[in-house]
Amino acid sequence: MKKYIQLLFVLLFLSFQSVVSANIVIVKGTVKDSSNFYLANRLVKIYSTDSTNGGCIISHNVYTNPNGYYIDTLKCTSGDIRKLYIIVENCDGTKLTRDPAVTATGVVEVNFIVCAKPNIPQPIPGCKAVVAFTSIDSLAQFNSKESYAGSIPGAVPDSIISRTWNFGDSSAILSGNRIDPTHIYKYAGKYTVTLTIKTKSGCESSYQLVFETKLHVIPTTCKAYFTKTITDGLVKFNSADSKAANDTDAIISRYWIFGETTSIAGVLQGNVVDPSHTYAKPGKYIVLLYIKTKSGCESKYADTIIISKVVCTAKASFNAEKISLKKVLFNSSLSTVQLGDSIIQRTWKFGDNTYLQGNSIQLEREYPTQGIYTACLQIVTLNGCKADTCKQVVVQDTANIPPSTAAFIKILAINPNPVVYNFRATIYSNTPDIECEIDVYDIYGVLKSTMKKVLAKGNNIVEVQTANLYHGPYFLRVISKSGKDSKIFYKL
Repeated sequence: MKKYIQLLFVLLFLSFQSVVSANIVIVKGTVKDSSNFYLANRLVKIYSTDSTNGGCIISHNVYTNPNGYYIDTLKCTSGDIRKLYIIVENCDGTKLTRDPAVTATGVVEVNFIVCAKPNIPQPIPGCKAVVAFTSIDSLAQFNSKESYAGSIPGAVPDSIISRTWNFGDSSAILSGNRIDPTHIYKYAGKYTVTLTIKTKSGCESSYQLVFETKLHVIPTTCKAYFTKTITDGLVKFNSADSKAANDTDAIISRYWIFGETTSIAGVLQGNVVDPSHTYAKPGKYIVLLYIKTKSGCESKYADTIIISKVVCTAKASFNAEKISLKKVLFNSSLSTVQLGDSIIQRTWKFGDNTYLQGNSIQLEREYPTQGIYTACLQIVTLNGCKADTCKQVVVQDTANIPPSTAAFIKILAINPNPVVYNFRATIYSNTPDIECEIDVYDIYGVLKSTMKKVLAKGNNIVEVQTANLYHGPYFLRVISKSGKDSKIFYKL
């Protein structure tokens, strides 16, 4: 009974194996090149093509893994897998095809070798690496221009395609096609330098040389020095008496620290021989000068300066020009500060309970209503100086203002305004037979035309030519020894 059960188990197992081998086939293998390197991401096409007697037609595509290995499982539920084709594309575009037999185990292994190298004639041993060099202390200059390539009889002349430099120290190897590299050695001593060349035809040659380097000795005989002149908070420095290491050396940089702060405002870089610096507050300051020469020599010099008094000479100033009925152009470019200082803040107060902070040099302001306003400007400088100024700004049409006993000259009206060609100006004078100058200016203050007239007492009608003016706003100005006035008009 026991033997019968064992025989039945063997028959069942063989029956199961027969089904697996006919309906399920595992295809595996590798793809590598002629140098025995396994190739990743290679497409492998697997086909089952025998459809006779109920066979399956199957088409699968798989790719090799990073180790050049592929595996795939073919399953047929309606017949058997009998005929296989495995295809891999060669490097020249041709197809490498294998038709392995299906084994009883159901496992088929097919390996490919692709990209076989053609039989190329080897170059004759004619290429040669050659190195020449010069050195100054730790600096070495190499040159391989005398290196030459080999040749193949009856072929195109060969050429060098790469040069690899090993400088014999801990630095990285220099690869590429550099003919004449420069190298700086950190330490004195003997070094073996190797140049390896490779030609287009595959010829290789190496050249070695041994040489000794010396460290560059940096001189210490340079000397930094400066003199100073103090006027209140302004100090003028002069470092012309600073010296390089020798007659062939030269100072290439001066670095000034003025002692107030280490920020960029208190430090001057470059190679300025005689800088000036304005100190914001009285006190004692240590000024440092660092110099560096072409040979690498460095020196510093320090001196203490005492500022007993700081004078702020900042002056706030602005112009206010009326450019329309209620709009005024303010310009503070005439504000000044002492040498070495700069304006960092402007606060505008327009006289109508509004103000503007920032650092606007020029701006336009439109007032809500006509009237006479007191506008003010305050400036603050980098060194902490402050200055204020105020002036009256008239924002109204002068034609509606009756002449006063103090206003000897007044422009009452410009008709037409805007003007196309010419206009007539009504000018009032309370002085008889007074000579005046009548000018036309653009908004930038450039004189465009001028003429002289003798005005009678009372209202005078004067015709002004504007045909040659470009489009835009202009000012009509009347000036005499007894008074002056101006009014804006527009040229269409």
